[in-house]
Amino acid sequence: MKTKFITVLLALALSVHWHDARAVTIPEVMAAMPSHFHPDKIRDINATVRYVITGQGVWNITVSGGRVIVDQSDRPADATITMSAEDFMGLQSGTLNPMTAFMAGRVAIQGDLDTVLRFQSVFGQ
Repeated sequence: MKTKFITVLLALALSVHWHDARAVTIPEVMAAMPSHFHPDKIRDINATVRYVITGQGVWNITVSGGRVIVDQSDRPADATITMSAEDFMGLQSGTLNPMTAFMAGRVAIQGDLDTVLRFQSVFGQ
C-alpha cells in the first residue's frame, strides 16, 4: 500500500507540475488547468478530483466528455487531495518533492487512488 501511495504522489506531482509564468496564485493555477491537458488521453476518463487547499479553498477538476472543467462546486469527487497552499505551489513549481511531502504527512489523499493515477496521463508537461 505504501508503494501505491508513493506512486500516486508522483502522479499528483506530474498532474499539477507545469510552468506557467502567468499563473502565480492558486486560483490562477486552477483556472489555467484546462489549457494544460493532453486531449488525446482524455477520451476514456470520466472522473473528478477535489483539491482541498487549506486556507485557500476547494477546487474540483472534472474530466468528462472530452473536456476539463474546474469549479468550486459541491459535486461528488472520486478522490480528494488535501494540502497547504504552500505545498500545492511547491508541487506545481517543482520545488517540493512529492516523496518528501508524502513522507512528512503534508499531503493527504482519500478516495480512488487509481483516479489520481489516471490524471497523471491527462495533465502534465
